[in-house]
Amino acid sequence: MVTEIIRDTIGVIDAAKVAEFYSEMIDKQQSQFNILLVVIGFIVTIVMGATWLWNHKISKMQISEEIQAGLKELQDRFEEHRSATKEVVDAQIKEKMDDLSASMKKELDTYQEKISKDNRKMKANICRVFALHCSAGKSYFNSASWWLSAFGEYVALEDGEFEQISIDAFVRALTNCEKSETITDNQAETLADLEKDVKKIPDVFTEQRNKAKKLLKQIADKAKKKDNNQ
Repeated sequence: MVTEIIRDTIGVIDAAKVAEFYSEMIDKQQSQFNILLVVIGFIVTIVMGATWLWNHKISKMQISEEIQAGLKELQDRFEEHRSATKEVVDAQIKEKMDDLSASMKKELDTYQEKISKDNRKMKANICRVFALHCSAGKSYFNSASWWLSAFGEYVALEDGEFEQISIDAFVRALTNCEKSETITDNQAETLADLEKDVKKIPDVFTEQRNKAKKLLKQIADKAKKKDNNQ
């Protein structure tokens, strides 16, 4: 009886120890499992953070590259547009400058032509005035020289009216000179020049040209006869 009680008591004690042992063992495993979960969670957090940071860095790099590429494309387009615009503007400026230059040249040529024509007209009128003055003073040879000079200017001016007036006056002056005047030795060179210039009289005045040649020869012969008599 006592023996059975002792055996039962030992069995109870052993069962309590076994239960306590497994309980401690379970607590340790639970604690280790919790620590493992924390570690795993920490590792996952680090991995996720690292992944986010890496993706963020990659995204920033991609964004930066895209921005740089976009800016380069804009710059290229701007340069292309500026180059094209510059060519157009340069062409327009050149065209305007060419037009302005042509216009100014035309105006300058017109002005120079007018000045030249005015100068010729003034010179012709001066020659005519001197011719009239010499005729009034009965210096017919000098008058003839001035009338022929005036005639040349009027021909250049294409002034038909004064061409006719001056050539007719030239022939009259030579006629008066042949009749009433003998040239001097100082006028001999002028006579030679007149003989040359008379040959240049246009064919439209052939009659006056032939009369002038004849009169000049007579004036020259008259001067030679005077020299021989002396």
